Amino acid sequence: MPRPESRGSPSPRCSTTGATTRRATTSRLCRYFDCRIEDLVEYVPDEQVEEEASKGHAQE
Repeated sequence: MPRPESRGSPSPRCSTTGATTRRATTSRLCRYFDCRIEDLVEYVPDEQVEEEASKGHAQE
């Protein structure tokens, strides 16, 4: 399914620890972008997020 080019899209690595999103919000986003939920979100285990964050801090 092609994504609309005229609309901005969220960052693929946008992450906020502890953030919650309501089902109604994700439904609206899917309608807006004409996509499926898996096109918007990806589950990343906490351990992987912490590992990537620690790697990023080590490089700074």
